[in-house]
Amino acid sequence: MNQRRAPLGRVRSAGRGRPRRASGPQRQAIKNTLENRLTLIQGPSGTGKTETSAWIIHLWLQNFFQGGQPILICAETHQAVDNLTRHLLQYRQYRLIRYDEPRTVAYDPHKYTIPTQIELLRREKQQSSPNTTTTNKSLFGPPKAKKIHVGVLKPAFKFPFILIDEASQITECNIVIPLVRITNQIVLVGDQKQLPPIIKTAEAKPLLERSFFQRLLENININSIMLDTQYRMHPSLIDFPSKVFYDGSLKTGIKPEQRPTPQEIKFINKQIP
Repeated sequence: MNQRRAPLGRVRSAGRGRPRRASGPQRQAIKNTLENRLTLIQGPSGTGKTETSAWIIHLWLQNFFQGGQPILICAETHQAVDNLTRHLLQYRQYRLIRYDEPRTVAYDPHKYTIPTQIELLRREKQQSSPNTTTTNKSLFGPPKAKKIHVGVLKPAFKFPFILIDEASQITECNIVIPLVRITNQIVLVGDQKQLPPIIKTAEAKPLLERSFFQRLLENININSIMLDTQYRMHPSLIDFPSKVFYDGSLKTGIKPEQRPTPQEIKFINKQIP
């Protein structure tokens, strides 16, 4: 494996209210990921989990990717995948393929889905070789498209690197699906203090409501790190969740003036919105 390393100091963020460079915990999370086979990243809301995930994927591709084997990125919800995709698009040099049906969202994930990629390949073939229409139909018609979809799920299809976002919301039986395809490194990102797995039947709840992510966090031998600095809320709003849910460990990475009170909203105490 190529051991060329990209400096962590070059990892930057252009997000609103965020530091241009990764924070200390984010840098440590990235470092842990590059050095360990399994890494858990816990992060409350607004601590930069998605940005950190995008940086990790970017560094994986820069340092280790040798072509031929893709990186698998998955999550419990479409929104989590959409958010991470938006962050990855800023790098522009990577090709993204989304295993999903086309939907309408801000960044138009339709063009990254497998059916769309197949259609683009078909058109490219037709334009480059007008006399191969019959061959193109054979290669890129619906039967082949189905085979490509099924091929993603074949046991032999392995990924050297896997990142799972919202891992704390995924049931143990569902998280096994991507886990069995890992060959090198895996990163689980989530927060067991937020939404747990959604279990619809009362009989299954005692068995499945505890996520695999939470079980691993309780194992002292598992490499994990918590992102403890939030960059989203007004500093006065972080005190309550920090004390009640995180033992007072949360910090704020923004100043009050970065979150001004909207003029149309009147508060009795303007210092505490």
